[in-house]
Amino acid sequence: MNNAYLFLVSLGVLWTLVAIVLSEARQRGASVNHFYCFGSTTAVVLLFLAGHSVGGLNNVFAPAYRPALICFALAALLNGSGQALCMSNLKQGGRALAYSIPQLSFLLPYGCSLLFWKEPLSWTGIAGVMLIAAALSYLATRRGAENNESSRSSALEPKRILIAFVSMILIGSGQILMSSPSRFAAEAQLSPWSGACILQASNALFFLGRSLRSRDATSKQILCSLRAGLLWGLCAAAAYAVLLQTLRLLGEIRQAGLLFPVGNSMTILLFTGFAAIRFREKLSMSQWAAFVAVVAGIFLVKL
Repeated sequence: MNNAYLFLVSLGVLWTLVAIVLSEARQRGASVNHFYCFGSTTAVVLLFLAGHSVGGLNNVFAPAYRPALICFALAALLNGSGQALCMSNLKQGGRALAYSIPQLSFLLPYGCSLLFWKEPLSWTGIAGVMLIAAALSYLATRRGAENNESSRSSALEPKRILIAFVSMILIGSGQILMSSPSRFAAEAQLSPWSGACILQASNALFFLGRSLRSRDATSKQILCSLRAGLLWGLCAAAAYAVLLQTLRLLGEIRQAGLLFPVGNSMTILLFTGFAAIRFREKLSMSQWAAFVAVVAGIFLVKL
């Protein structure tokens, strides 16, 4: 198997681990802002040390890199806000759907590539978008009538569906900005390590500010956030390191567009399986079929 695809599979597993840590932290009552502050700080320290050790860091404040710096910083703010909303939505039943909807954020940069970057739209892409929309419509309106225990239901109430879609839009907008510097001239492109450090450093500052303004977190919640945040930071740093390498390898074989569709589809399936086992969320055969349809649609969009 090509090394690029091995990295891609590894990335899907790492993204699933990130999702599991998020869900477990929320289940244990971690403060969203403190969790991301500790986690992002851990990730940026690890990424900086790794980048420095391989000589892969740039002077990010040089004028030539200013557009890329702005794109990465704004991407971090949008992505961080979307991830925080996603985490807050994982507090009770329906975690599989609450996490899966934001993972469809790749549709935004895909649409942007069609409208502004003039990439061709294929019939398989149209079929994929329609399949995803149909499957999501079914999942979003599915009520857990067979299951009276809301904590184990796989359905979401309308408010949480709205939160999931807002999270998707924020994360997708961040992905657009994150992808934009790769289209800059070579001399204006930051190294992958520098870009990752900017993303996590911006996240850390954003959530530090929110944490300092937050007055409702208890010492128990902060301690839980610290433990979970350190673990999340380790997983996130590994995921970013693999993400950057995967993008480079897929770009060499002209298949970089596979990264988010394939990586996200793996994450949706793996996390859905985790939620069904760990939280005993009962999914019907039709709901499993809808999840499979979402994954099939993701592949069709880009394959």
